[in-house]
Amino acid sequence: MRSTPTDTDDDTSGDRERRLRLQVLFWEHRTTIAVALVFVLALGAWVSYGVYADPGETTEERLEYSWTATGEFDHAAPVVDSSAAYPEEDVLEDEPLYYTAVSPTAEGTFAGGYDADSGEDVDVSLAVDLHYRAVEPDEETVYWSERERLTSVNETDVEPGEAVTATVEVNVSAVGDRIDEIETDLDASPGDTEIRLEVDREVEGTIDGTSQLAADSVTIPIEYDGSTYRFEDEADFDEPHEAYRTETVAAAYGPTRSVGGPLLVLLGAVGLAGVALASRRVPEPTAADREWLAYRDDVAEFDEVIVPASLPASVLEQPRAPVPSLAALAEFGIDAGEAVVHDRSTGRYLVATDDVVYVYDPPSAAPGPVRDTDEPTAGVPLEFPRTDPSGESAPSDGADAGVRTDREDAGECTDGEESGVAGTGAGAGEPEPAGTGPEAGHESHLGSAVGSPSAGDRAGNAEEGADSSDGTTDRDDDT
Repeated sequence: MRSTPTDTDDDTSGDRERRLRLQVLFWEHRTTIAVALVFVLALGAWVSYGVYADPGETTEERLEYSWTATGEFDHAAPVVDSSAAYPEEDVLEDEPLYYTAVSPTAEGTFAGGYDADSGEDVDVSLAVDLHYRAVEPDEETVYWSERERLTSVNETDVEPGEAVTATVEVNVSAVGDRIDEIETDLDASPGDTEIRLEVDREVEGTIDGTSQLAADSVTIPIEYDGSTYRFEDEADFDEPHEAYRTETVAAAYGPTRSVGGPLLVLLGAVGLAGVALASRRVPEPTAADREWLAYRDDVAEFDEVIVPASLPASVLEQPRAPVPSLAALAEFGIDAGEAVVHDRSTGRYLVATDDVVYVYDPPSAAPGPVRDTDEPTAGVPLEFPRTDPSGESAPSDGADAGVRTDREDAGECTDGEESGVAGTGAGAGEPEPAGTGPEAGHESHLGSAVGSPSAGDRAGNAEEGADSSDGTTDRDDDT
């Protein structure tokens, strides 16, 4: 039973090729990988040191207190003269426009207070003045001015959100008469006339745990044209009060640095340990491994120009020239216009010309698991035809071919021996005189090698050699 590669061998060869390529890739880039991992480790250590060992200091603004003085203004005007538009004794509230003929007096209510988280012994004071004057439009020049206190309110122990109200009444028609009187006395009406309510607001006490004293003024303009008036109360009467203090604190970092630094350290350390372990466990590819991978690359590159065939032994009887690589043989075959033949029986690649056969012997791969089969093995050497004493060509059993190949590889075969073998093949039925010519020397040499001087004995010994050759082949394949 001869062993031959099967589909399992192809899978094993493919697995071996993948492993070898990974080994080559690892050993080619091992130093680069190690340097990169050292850089990652150093970067992670530097980031981690800056975050945990020496974070440094930074300044930040922290809120000391925050509260708001609040204010809200509502207005209304009772109807004193009935009309078709406004029935008698009606009260107009928050109207966009009032008529002096219907409601000459306006009523206003200002509600003040504060909003805060806490307050203690807080006093709220409100004072409302009626102020009218003549000024330039840019308000930089005041020609005349009069002020009248309408009301003032002071409340103690005011809670956050509690409202303190100040209610006023303004006879807009009377104010208009007073302005006319002033202009008559001056016999002039310079600038523009303004009428407005000014609310002085003051909040004092302990708010949000800090002592506070805040005073401001709120202005509510009244537009009067002699027959109508309106309150411009669209302004925001809330006044925020807040303060910040600057503190020096330890610098804080986000998850990018606080978590990323240790992760980089872990990645670098584990990676370096993995590279060191792989350097000890993964063998460095040998020159034979690299040669075999180069051969596999050439097979993949020139697969389209390679013709698989089983060649007769007579092809190799021509002079042979070894070629160092499959790529060189394929390029020669393309240039010469000859086919590149893959001999299935020997595994060799050949390009045959008229005079010379160019041969490339592929490197052997590590043997994989094989199974017994009756098919011929791909590793059996090329068999040459033999000539029996009767003059008929008999198929060679591989023994002489194996002996001849081994002797040629060992450098023991001489020109006389080669010519002797040729003479044996050509002289079927016409034996040469004994002891003459190179054939005689070869015959004598073969006779001493196999132990029989007769042709019949040589044939018997050749058959025994064939069995021995088969056994040798099996042993070679197993090895």
